[in-house]
Amino acid sequence: MRLTPIVVALMAGTPLVAAQRPISRPPAPAGQEMIAQDGDRVIIEDDARVQIVRRRQAMVRTVYNETDHSLMVLFDHAPRSGDTPDGRVDMATTYSNVSGSWPLGERWEGFVTVDEYYGNTPSPRGIGLRTAQGLVQVVATVGPPDFHPEPDPSAAAVLTFRGFSGGANGGRLSFDQAEQQQQRLAGASVRRDITGSFSTWSSSGGSNDPGSGAIRVGGPVAAPRQISDVAPVYPEQARQANVRGIVILELTVGADGVVGQVRVLRSIPLLDAAAVDAVRQWRYEPTMLNGTTVPVLMTVTVPVAP
Repeated sequence: MRLTPIVVALMAGTPLVAAQRPISRPPAPAGQEMIAQDGDRVIIEDDARVQIVRRRQAMVRTVYNETDHSLMVLFDHAPRSGDTPDGRVDMATTYSNVSGSWPLGERWEGFVTVDEYYGNTPSPRGIGLRTAQGLVQVVATVGPPDFHPEPDPSAAAVLTFRGFSGGANGGRLSFDQAEQQQQRLAGASVRRDITGSFSTWSSSGGSNDPGSGAIRVGGPVAAPRQISDVAPVYPEQARQANVRGIVILELTVGADGVVGQVRVLRSIPLLDAAAVDAVRQWRYEPTMLNGTTVPVLMTVTVPVAP
């Protein structure tokens, strides 16, 4: 049996990337299931279509809001299978435009096996929670159709989402602190309507930046593909203070793919300037809407570390 190696870079919390153009390729053929071992090197040749599942154990808290169709999931990962998590949230994600019947109630918490679904891109395509009630899957409905996770026939529930926000939690917060932070980020778009000064990523689409005419990423508006990346320069002051983490930024990408206005949504004071300076140098493919290039408003997470 021939096993094709695959190189995969996984980044939590990057914006959901939707297809820029129709995909005319036939459905991907049935493939083999392989389990990667520690130290394996995986290579994806050409445009081979793959699905990737990262599986690990974690203490998980979920908060489901039936009214606004959102699902917040907080993860405290165990270092290795069988280890005890440290009680601090490693990743916090809020899924929006969630459809389906959520089986775990408004609030739920438990130690479970978590499957994270990926395709060829580093953007996550959903999760699976292996609970005592059975497997609960939450999977994307937008993006390249070749890489939508396949619903498991044995799943107790399969829900879909159209957008998400959040990512790796650089602040190493408690569950209660991380939940409050996610609630603030989720409510930022509402506060912006009141103050005109603060916003965050939304999956609803059609919400514009009045200063630039940019259309917010989400729904029918695809996030642009990044074509040039510059890493933040780790500040010496942060090194001396041993501060590292993830800064969340809102940015406007012009019709030409050049980054314009940048706002800090989640601040780490010693790291903000480095994150903003790096993002201003990023470049994207122009976003097409109805045959015309348009500026877009989107949120990015920027890790700043040595």
